[in-house]
Amino acid sequence: MKDFEPSWQVLHLLAAMSDEQGLVRAAQRIGMSQSAASHAIAKLQRTLGAALVSRDRGGLRLSEAGMRLMPHVNQALRSLDAMREEISQLAGVQNGVLRIAAVPSLAGSWVPRIVRKFHTRFPGVEVSLFEGTDNEVADWVVTRVAHAGFAALPVKGLATTEVTRDEWMAVLPKSDEALRVSLKTLAKRKFLLSGGGCEAHICRLFNEAGLDLPESRLLIKQMSTIEAMVSEGLGVSLVPATALAGSKKVRLVSLTPRRYRSIGLLLPTELKHSAMVTAWTVCVREHFVLTRTK
Repeated sequence: MKDFEPSWQVLHLLAAMSDEQGLVRAAQRIGMSQSAASHAIAKLQRTLGAALVSRDRGGLRLSEAGMRLMPHVNQALRSLDAMREEISQLAGVQNGVLRIAAVPSLAGSWVPRIVRKFHTRFPGVEVSLFEGTDNEVADWVVTRVAHAGFAALPVKGLATTEVTRDEWMAVLPKSDEALRVSLKTLAKRKFLLSGGGCEAHICRLFNEAGLDLPESRLLIKQMSTIEAMVSEGLGVSLVPATALAGSKKVRLVSLTPRRYRSIGLLLPTELKHSAMVTAWTVCVREHFVLTRTK
């Protein structure tokens, strides 16, 4: 075997492939082009003399040999993170990389404002934002892919703090003049169920109300698709207010009685966090205190 000195970017690519189960999405997640990622993997395989990826109908994925390397890859990345955090401590949060995970409805609304506040205070720290479902966000924080996250509560296995609440809104066509809508009313109509991570929370809402979701429901993954289908009168839906805030194609109407989801800041369970994570937590708390007092 030739000298084995893989770049940190390649190690991050392998870790992302382990999580994403595919080269294309893994490359997108770490900011590499598909071509660059393919070349990096090919070069690493030539160096090792072993096939780290295999092809199936879904594209290139880690092979059995690639998966056997993952404990060592993850350990190396954790060691690098520890070095960065130690350096950040010594430098007083002057540099480093902070990875934040959030569900799409939050990543596209108030999270960027907190990132801007943090960057103003610590311009030398690079903030990376990952988007995923509630479960993915929690897993990323547990496995240290992300330093902190935002997701709907409850979440097990992490330190969580409620930071805000997001109202559940019925999504109706513009032509529907209803001022308020109940879950019972939605259950009787063609229902478009959000499949981007909200489905478990929506099912729980209906179950708590003693209702079953319509058997004819459609599972839709993209909020933009739900918006388009509702606007064409092809069904109704239920989404967090932040998901379609400002939409001009549909009407968002409060439920009767009103329902909310609790949004939490997710952190690893250790008692002492790095200076960088502590600084991020301060910015989060300041943002929501200022938001509530406006």
